Amino acid sequence: MQDTAHVKKLQKDIGAVLKENPVWNSHLLQIIEEIKGEFPQAEITVRGQRN
Repeated sequence: MQDTAHVKKLQKDIGAVLKENPVWNSHLLQIIEEIKGEFPQAEITVRGQRN
């Protein structure tokens, strides 16, 4: 979470993938912000599956 550029890219990518689902997009971005605030040393992995 310390790599600001990486986090911003992650947020942008989530927005692009979930452009048709604003609820999930909003929830995931909120979760990322909470992790950044509470666990700034954390590393996260986001994986998705396309149908």
